[in-house]
Amino acid sequence: MSHVFLLYLTGFASGTVLLALSGYRQASPSWLKWLLWATGAFLLTRYFMTILALQSFPEVFFQIHHYRWAVATTCLGIPGLFVIDQMLRHPAMSPEKFARIALPVIVLQALCVVLSDFVPWIMWLSFGIYQLTALGLVGFCLRLMFQVPNALMKRALAALIFGFGCLAVEGLISLQGNPFAAPGLLSEIITLIALWYAYEASATLRQTF
Repeated sequence: MSHVFLLYLTGFASGTVLLALSGYRQASPSWLKWLLWATGAFLLTRYFMTILALQSFPEVFFQIHHYRWAVATTCLGIPGLFVIDQMLRHPAMSPEKFARIALPVIVLQALCVVLSDFVPWIMWLSFGIYQLTALGLVGFCLRLMFQVPNALMKRALAALIFGFGCLAVEGLISLQGNPFAAPGLLSEIITLIALWYAYEASATLRQTF
């Protein structure tokens, strides 16, 4: 993949982050909204760093990509987890309960990044957490899709299944050394669009019920 194409693709990915951020405004309570905006800002920072690397220091690009698993888990997986609660609004669920699930994942990925220079193999743990997060969300959404009667919610869940399924598949392909899959941008763009749609759907569902 040429650096020029990667540059344009990264720019487009940055635009989809802004799209997702517009959807996150629908989240409640307010602390969750700020948390989601923080994950979006973090992902946007990674894309800006990638653009700078491609323009001035191409050799740094794959060093940034080295941390892709940790960034994608935090900035895509965490919003994907919370949006399920935002859509369902089930009494047994709450943002606080989902936060208790998300916190250990964030801490583990942060440790993987911090220790990666000293323990190189720990990035395999980071990749494993990434894959489990993506596949777990696919499985959870797939199960819910057959249980919920609302058509809009089904479409939003289908979008999430497709997005996180793409993340999982592209992660596996990247292990084959495929240079097209290595940056992970295509699957991240798809997932960001799916997240935007799901959060917008959650706002519509709140007004309906």
